Amino acid sequence: MSNPQSSTMWFVGYDTTTPFPGQPTQTLAKAQALGYDLITTPLTTPVLHARAIDTVSKYLSDTKDDVAAPRPLPLISPLTPDDTDLTPGDNNTGFVARTSAWLDLGSADPVIAHVSRQVFNLEVAYASFCGIQHVLVSGPVPGSDETQYARALLEALSMSAHLQFFVLLPMSGELEDAGGDEHHLAELA
Repeated sequence: MSNPQSSTMWFVGYDTTTPFPGQPTQTLAKAQALGYDLITTPLTTPVLHARAIDTVSKYLSDTKDDVAAPRPLPLISPLTPDDTDLTPGDNNTGFVARTSAWLDLGSADPVIAHVSRQVFNLEVAYASFCGIQHVLVSGPVPGSDETQYARALLEALSMSAHLQFFVLLPMSGELEDAGGDEHHLAELA
């Protein structure tokens, strides 16, 4: 009997937290030419972040003035071409798409949680539409509702049968700041 040797397979990737100059597919082709197997790319641009922050800020200031009347929760409009640099393509399987790090899916504040789920679902649906199979998701914010966070992930997984989520969980107890200079949505609560 022969004893097959187990071989270790390594995937070498390039991680970036900022949008690439030019089109992401061109950047992927350059990275693959340099020997990288995959690259991470943000699903959305800072334009969506600014729009979400503006929507939540406006909603919170309007409700602060008029506390007596109940209001429906704010809605985030669908993604526009300014909100993302990604386009559907056959070679998008080389991307690991990163969802927005400024979301708080398990927030105790219903407005923040609602807007976070909307943006997260928009991003995941667009990743699936583009043919991306792997999505990198920031873990729950410390002190947030982990059950609510898990429910949001479960709902997002039902959007596509071929999506896989990689959840970033901090090892030191602190959240990794994968969002760069973007303000976290939980700061508005």
